[in-house]
Amino acid sequence: MFRPSPRCDAARTADARQRAPRLHAKIVAAQRAPTRVPRPMKEKMTTASYRFGTCSLRVAAREFRRDGVRIDLSPRIFDCLTYLIQHRDRAIGRDELLAAVWGKADIGEAVLVKTILAVRRAIGDTAEAQMFVRTIPRFGYHWVGPVEVLRDGEDPPRTDPSRQRRQRVGRAVAMAVLLTIMAVAGVSWIRHRVPPGAETAPASGDMSAVVVLPVDVDGQGDDAWLRLGLMDLLSNRLRDGGLTVAPSDSVVRLLGANGSAALDSEKLLAATGGGITVRSVARRDADGWLLRASWQVQDGTERAVEARAADAITAGRRIADLLLDLQGTAVPRDALADREVPLDELLQRLEAARLTDDLEQARELLAQATPALRGSPEIRMRQAQIDIRAGRFDDAVTTLTAVLAELPAETRLNLRVQALNLLGIATQRVGQLDASVMWFSQAVTMLQSHPKPILLARVLTGRGGSLALLRRQAEAAEDFARARVHFRLAGDLLSIAWIEANEGTLNMDRGRLDSAIPQLEQAASAFRRAGFLNEEISTSANLTQAQLMRMKPVDALAASDTALRPGRSLNDSGVLAHFNLWRLHALTATGRLTEARLLADRLIEMREDPEAALFQSVGHGLLGQIDYAQEQYARAEDQARRAVAGLEGMDRYWSLRADAWLLLIRAQRAADPARAALEADAFLRWAATGPHEGQSLISLVRAEQAAADPRDPSAAYRHYEDAMAKADALGIPSLIAEVAQSYGNVLIARGDLQRAITIVGKTARWASGDYGCAVLQAQLYLALGDHGDALREARAWAVDLAGERLLPAALREPASAEATAHATDVLRRP
Repeated sequence: MFRPSPRCDAARTADARQRAPRLHAKIVAAQRAPTRVPRPMKEKMTTASYRFGTCSLRVAAREFRRDGVRIDLSPRIFDCLTYLIQHRDRAIGRDELLAAVWGKADIGEAVLVKTILAVRRAIGDTAEAQMFVRTIPRFGYHWVGPVEVLRDGEDPPRTDPSRQRRQRVGRAVAMAVLLTIMAVAGVSWIRHRVPPGAETAPASGDMSAVVVLPVDVDGQGDDAWLRLGLMDLLSNRLRDGGLTVAPSDSVVRLLGANGSAALDSEKLLAATGGGITVRSVARRDADGWLLRASWQVQDGTERAVEARAADAITAGRRIADLLLDLQGTAVPRDALADREVPLDELLQRLEAARLTDDLEQARELLAQATPALRGSPEIRMRQAQIDIRAGRFDDAVTTLTAVLAELPAETRLNLRVQALNLLGIATQRVGQLDASVMWFSQAVTMLQSHPKPILLARVLTGRGGSLALLRRQAEAAEDFARARVHFRLAGDLLSIAWIEANEGTLNMDRGRLDSAIPQLEQAASAFRRAGFLNEEISTSANLTQAQLMRMKPVDALAASDTALRPGRSLNDSGVLAHFNLWRLHALTATGRLTEARLLADRLIEMREDPEAALFQSVGHGLLGQIDYAQEQYARAEDQARRAVAGLEGMDRYWSLRADAWLLLIRAQRAADPARAALEADAFLRWAATGPHEGQSLISLVRAEQAAADPRDPSAAYRHYEDAMAKADALGIPSLIAEVAQSYGNVLIARGDLQRAITIVGKTARWASGDYGCAVLQAQLYLALGDHGDALREARAWAVDLAGERLLPAALREPASAEATAHATDVLRRP
């Protein structure tokens, strides 16, 4: 049985969420067309409203929202999107779509392709993923995503007005910066400040991020740190000046620490949504450092500046200020109060070590620093970061709380927010989730009056993770939605993929599989394109789990197979174990038992990972399921007992322990019903304090126990009906199927076929893809005496899905032909 549970790697990867880059499709608002051409839409649908994914569309109001934030679409993009949704029952030919939206079919196909691209960008789809708009080769397009039609008067989700205002202001500022950037013309090296307003009139265009590439350093051996250290200094300085700049983490992850910017710049711009690159060359000579930087717009426009200073840090600051002046943007006053060069140099050296994940180099730098530098709040916070990366969370908390106590609240806002964010991460990693939420919340409060999109987005992501682990899903969803908006405002489009993955996992935990699966698929696809293997594998594991919950084991295994392509190797054993855990579930559910046993043995042999006990226990539980399916009840009982004992006290994995305990009771019942009754009582006492979805399991265990006792036949029915009602209320397919299969088998065995038809019918929609449901359908038709097409079809499904499982004896050979009068008679009985 597969029910929502927190991600197995959630606590371990919380810190990684803060620093790992992420990828998501760019949002583009297209130019408004001057006229609107009528098109033949269905009249009864023109005032409808729709919700799909994280988007909503109000046709009458001509309003499109994503994540609760209104996005203005051009009339033709809006009409194209509306037409596809309103005709989602079929594929739409290109000529029909052109006639509907433009009023004529003789417009060039390139116009339609560009419009579809804009539609996909607006709704968060891509040509690779095609989660909503599918291309039909040599024909047209088909809307394939799930759509909810809203009732009259029902409004789509909205965001709070203050957040809308921040979104509008931030977008306006970013667009103003862009217009200045697009005005730059010519290619020349300049050594002077460009007066504001001296450039030609800007041309309109899409909002683009600035991507600062690693610096090409011509110096001595100990100058290698400048490649990433100066890159990060330039990025921060340009960001302080109000530009939208891709985070250094993202650039390094996409290019690799030693990657070639010249070879990979196109990939980098596509991944970040950037349109401007900054390339720099630093050269040491007898007079100090000469630094040149080139500002390159994607349309081919290029401008350059150069600066000289005795040290590289000062040269970097001057170059950044020249680049800002080149765009008519001044450095904010608080950023002009520069730190001392030795402090800035140490900070950038430490940042270069962090970007390459070289903790040993960072420790060596700290050890060599003067006591005065080591005592500064900036360096102490870097020490706390290193402690967190090394797993010394208590040391980090001690350092950070001391730094917070010394920092003035008004003048050191950035440092205070960073300290609070790190405290939230450290306490989250040790399971102090309430404390984690408190620290993150203090940071959010400080940033409300001093908005800094990148900081706010990261803090909201961290708090959302802690809230999700606390099962406060509605609050977590709000934080993730807000983080998505602020990541966009900050130009950190890569982080959107992690938000997408987090939201997908959260929706999975809430049983909202129709929303969760497209989100997880999109995130996994984005990570795959960016080459982020660990992130792709982790997201694919959650996608596998979601498909299992949806009763799609074949699709679950396909998701697992896609991620497990030949020649790929992971450097994170915990992520691999998390992936293998759900791959093991998928192998078992599809009957590939030999592979499943081998994989379970590998999980059981784990020793080094911090969560080895979890993976070992799950391995035992799934081996028990395989033994039970093969009627090896004693072995199944032993494996299940190991799983139950190993998962004791792991409250986050309640559902995994519940599955193992249910298997233990069933295995015992096959050999010793009296002993099973005692085990069931122990389970019921434990489950009474479990989460909401556990209430259905409690009723199911009571029902199965009552069904084994012939003294009160009606008692089993009462408990089964209660379990079925609770499962239906939750709406999780795997839980509904678990109860229906148990209840249906009892009804068929007792000959209560009228009631069996109702219960077994609940699983009919999954019978073509799930072995247990296919077997149950076939057994019902057999009991009804129908040996015609219905039985043959259900039996064929069961045979195809069985894998290495042994079919029930009655289904192993085709039943002999009999008259269908018995089935007809049964169906007609009152």
